[in-house]
Amino acid sequence: MARSKSFWWTSKSDERYWCEITDRSVIGQDLYCPQSNTKGKPFWSYSLIQEIQPGDVVFHYSSNERAIVGASVATASLEEKKISWTPHWTGHQSKEKLEDAAIPRPGWMRRLEGYRALSSPLTLAEIQHSDKFVRAFVDEISKISTPLIFLQMYPKKLRALQGGYVTKMPALFVRHWHKLAAIADQLLTQGKVTLPDEVVAESTVSDLLEQIELMKPSSRAGQGFVVDPECRKAIERYAVDKAKAYFRARGFDDIKEKGKPYDLLCRKQSGETIFVEVKGTTTPGHAIILTANEVVHAEEKRASMALYILSEIAVTKEGERFVLNGGIESIHWPWHIDRTRLKALAYMYQLEDVQI
Repeated sequence: MARSKSFWWTSKSDERYWCEITDRSVIGQDLYCPQSNTKGKPFWSYSLIQEIQPGDVVFHYSSNERAIVGASVATASLEEKKISWTPHWTGHQSKEKLEDAAIPRPGWMRRLEGYRALSSPLTLAEIQHSDKFVRAFVDEISKISTPLIFLQMYPKKLRALQGGYVTKMPALFVRHWHKLAAIADQLLTQGKVTLPDEVVAESTVSDLLEQIELMKPSSRAGQGFVVDPECRKAIERYAVDKAKAYFRARGFDDIKEKGKPYDLLCRKQSGETIFVEVKGTTTPGHAIILTANEVVHAEEKRASMALYILSEIAVTKEGERFVLNGGIESIHWPWHIDRTRLKALAYMYQLEDVQI
């Protein structure tokens, strides 16, 4: 599902690449950063860590080597923990002064796996040879949104973003620089970008199971339109929009769409935060399909989890367009999963000595 914030990559399924800018000696184990800058205000290059999804590829730019040196795959859910943090851009301040200021503060951590070093790092000098290509991309994207990439457009030369940490790596860049494409392909072929919990596979299974349930004679499936992928997207979009309106009316003025492993991150100015799983269906909604990742996340965030169900959505088709109306809201908040109500509808069976 699309995120609410208007990032330029919103709803583009191939935009699953990111770039860490770091001077750490150990790279590829995790990403971690504070939740705010030294003045206590949000900083986009820290907050972007929340947008990374399990299975996304993270490239690593070493500020020491001035090159992209490797890539990893994001795995676990985002963790919140206290960290000590020294800003990556030191300016004219001494290292000792900065380290003295690195007092513990609230931070985020996202673990990585499958790190692979580039056999030949992609240096900043090589990137600078594609100056016109990069600037043309930035100019085009800037017409609709802020690029948020790992490079800065200095008048004479491209440079690595000063003070940045997590940045976007456009899929177009990955295809342009063959070294990046090669390492991403290696992660794909080794099964590292699957998923964990086989995210892509389980998502496909989830869609199929829901379609089967909706096609049963006892259910009202909107005249079978639900088996159309575009109709499924329309139902999801409709339910998410309704859910956003519901929680906005209850004081949550900062709402972001996440997609996986939950749909909405809702915050109030007071700091209250909830995670919302959204389900839209044309059926009465007595049962819903949950992926393994959705269950795990809901249990991890048990104290601040909500389930929003919009059932009995009316679907009609006018030409090539689906028109949705109505729906009955059912809100479970807080939502505590009762495992005795979970029913296994599918399994993945891994054959011996076969990599999936």
